[in-house]
Amino acid sequence: MIKRTSKDKNHPFVLVDKGFLNNNKLSLKAKGLLTLMLSHPDDWSFYMENISEMSSDGKASHVSAMKNLIEQGYIEKQQARTGGKFCGVIYTVIENPKSNNKIISPEEYLASCITNSGNITLTRMKKDICNYGEDAFAEKAKCLTYKSFLKTAYWRIIVNFIHKKHNNTCQICKAKGKPMAVHHKKYDNHGYEHLHVEDLTLLCKDCHRVVHEK
Repeated sequence: MIKRTSKDKNHPFVLVDKGFLNNNKLSLKAKGLLTLMLSHPDDWSFYMENISEMSSDGKASHVSAMKNLIEQGYIEKQQARTGGKFCGVIYTVIENPKSNNKIISPEEYLASCITNSGNITLTRMKKDICNYGEDAFAEKAKCLTYKSFLKTAYWRIIVNFIHKKHNNTCQICKAKGKPMAVHHKKYDNHGYEHLHVEDLTLLCKDCHRVVHEK
């Protein structure tokens, strides 16, 4: 018997794919941690330090649960860097690993469409490109005209990341809700944008035009 509460704005609820709850390869604490992480917004950044503050379990317990989730494909790790220096590890949550395990080729990333490109994270794309070879991928990207490059799934995934990073806000006039464009501050790392997102910024169309007119 379960006594449930009503679900409304005063009693918000979380909607998740319950497949992981039936996965007997996950511990109960791993399932609890994954549920907690999935209750946050999609662009939430997770660090072990703030995860450890979310419950009374000790750090060792959180590390154990995290290891279990990584082994089962529900979590991906990425090194975080500031000014080129390592500053920690960011964890990306994958609600359904089975839908995320298809290897995507450079040709698909550089084509004008991928079936589920809207669901592919920058972290996932970095992993696919790393497996293929960074330099080889960049050479393929540079063979495209710039106009064609902007139509690729690769660029759309990066655009989605930049929009989330800057909360859909112009980084010059601070306008929000206007048509936006991702702007290259420099082109030195063209073809390697996934590794140098610091070269990119988000501008409203008006500010973008002014920048290019200078």
